[in-house]
Amino acid sequence: MSTPTLYLHIGTGKTGTSALQDFLFYNRDTLLQQGYLYPLTGLDEVAHHPLGQYWDPDRKPEEPGSGGSDHLWPRIADEFRTSGNNLILSTETLARAFAKVPGSLAEVQEHLTGLPVKVIIYLRRQDQHLESYYNQLIKAGLATKQQGQNNRDDQFYDYHRFLNTLASCFGKDNLIVRLYEPARFVGGSIYQDFCHATGIHWEESFFLPGKDPNPKLEGKYLDLMSLANEIDRPWERKYWLNYAILNSNVISRQNPSSSGHLFTHEQRKAFLARYAESNALVAREYFGQEDGHLFEDIAAPVNETSVDDPLTAEDAAALLVDVFDSIWPQWLDTFDQQQRLQEQRDEITSSFTWKVMAPIRWLGARLKPKS
Repeated sequence: MSTPTLYLHIGTGKTGTSALQDFLFYNRDTLLQQGYLYPLTGLDEVAHHPLGQYWDPDRKPEEPGSGGSDHLWPRIADEFRTSGNNLILSTETLARAFAKVPGSLAEVQEHLTGLPVKVIIYLRRQDQHLESYYNQLIKAGLATKQQGQNNRDDQFYDYHRFLNTLASCFGKDNLIVRLYEPARFVGGSIYQDFCHATGIHWEESFFLPGKDPNPKLEGKYLDLMSLANEIDRPWERKYWLNYAILNSNVISRQNPSSSGHLFTHEQRKAFLARYAESNALVAREYFGQEDGHLFEDIAAPVNETSVDDPLTAEDAAALLVDVFDSIWPQWLDTFDQQQRLQEQRDEITSSFTWKVMAPIRWLGARLKPKS
C-alpha cells in the first residue's frame, strides 16, 4: 500500500475552484472509500478558505479564518497522521496568501514539516484570468473595467517566479502543475483532470455539480455595472443594483457574441508580452515543452480597435428598462402584499376604534345634562 499524501489544492482562483470544491465536498463518502479524505476541519461551506484567509489583512479577529495558523493547521496535520488516508485540502485563498504575504508559505511549511505534501495548482493564461477575476469584482460592486486594465499584479502573474517560490518550500517534484484549458483536460472535464492528477479512480457514480456557480457576465451588462461602480456611493448600493441585474431575466438573454473583455487585441498582446519569458520557462521546466509554448494562442480579433461596441446612453437606458421590466413583477408582488397588509391593519384599527369608542359615546350621551 502506498504512503498517504496530503494534497494541497491552492487554486489559483478562477480556474474552476468552486466547481472542484463542490465536487470534492458532495463526493466525500465515495472518495473516502478510495482512501481520500476531504476533511471537515477548516471547512467553510464546501472549501477550506479559513486556512488562507488567516493572512487577509482586511479580516477581523472574530471572523472565520482568524487564528487559522494557531489551531487549524496543527489539527489538519494531526488528522492526516491519524486517519491513514490521503487528505485533500482545497482553497484558492492560499495561492493569494503565498504570493502576497511574506512568511505565510514558511508558516504552513512549518506546520506540515515531515509530512508528504503535494501542491496542486492550476494556471490560466494571465489575460483570461484577469478578465475573469475582474468580471467577478465588477459584479460585486468592487471594481471597474479601468482598474482591471491597469492591473500590474506581477507577484501573482509571474508564474515561473511563483512556482519557484513554492518549490523552494515543498520541492519542485512535489508540485502538480496543471493548465486551465478545457481542451487539454484529461477526459474533457476539470473533475476528471483533477482526479487524474491526484490518483483518484474515476467513477461514473460521482456526483457532478450543476451550473457554473460563478457565471461570466457578458458585454454591455458588464459595462453598465462598471460605469455604475464608478459613481461615489456606499458599496451596499452598488452591490444591490448589480444584484438586481444579475437576478433579472435579462441575463439569460445576453448576446453570446458580446465578449465583455477588458482588453482590445493590442492591449491583450502587450499584457501577455510582460509574461512571455516567464511562461516559456514554465513550459520548458514543468511541461517539457522545449518550444516554450505554454498556453493556447490569442484568438484573432473580431474588431482590432475596440473591446466591444461602446455602451451608449441609449444602450444604458434600454438595459435599465429591461432590468426594471424583469424585476417589476417581483416588486409588484411585494407592493401588493404591503397594500394588503395595510388594508388589514386599517380594518383592525377601525374595528378596534369602533369597539372601544362606542361605549364611551353611549356613556357620554347618557351623562350629558338635559337642557
